[in-house]
Amino acid sequence: MANANPSLTKSKSGPVAFEVNLQFRDEEGDLHPIPGGPWRGMAIDARAAKTLAMESLWDKRLESASCSPVAEVKKIKRYACSDSWEHIFAGNRTETTRWAVDRSSGKLVAAQVLNEASWVTVDQAAVAKLQESLDYYDVSSDGFDMESNSLPGWCHIEASKNAT
Repeated sequence: MANANPSLTKSKSGPVAFEVNLQFRDEEGDLHPIPGGPWRGMAIDARAAKTLAMESLWDKRLESASCSPVAEVKKIKRYACSDSWEHIFAGNRTETTRWAVDRSSGKLVAAQVLNEASWVTVDQAAVAKLQESLDYYDVSSDGFDMESNSLPGWCHIEASKNAT
């Protein structure tokens, strides 16, 4: 049987990022959101993404209450990035940062701060504060203005500096 949505078929290049909005339909036919959602992660195809979301979020007690799951599965860009994000660090100092967040895990994968005329790596204490801020603003959510399936070039340069 052909898949009705070819963009959700199995990836030839390996896992891709998905977002699954999981709800349940009660006996009266009303839809209700599942707490903890949406699920975001890496999967080989839409069916696998739905399975992972169900394993992560579905409460078996809903089955005994005659509720059925309803899942909206969509591919998302893997990374949310910013090249100019104003952040208030300790001491009420505002600094310009650039960062990349892996949307499948919600974790910050790279961050730098503008120091005079050059970008420098953010220290561990600042990373934790920046991650907290990015979580608050839910930059992993769909619709963030800078999304990509690959990391920006500066992230690769930073990674090669750290490897030496």
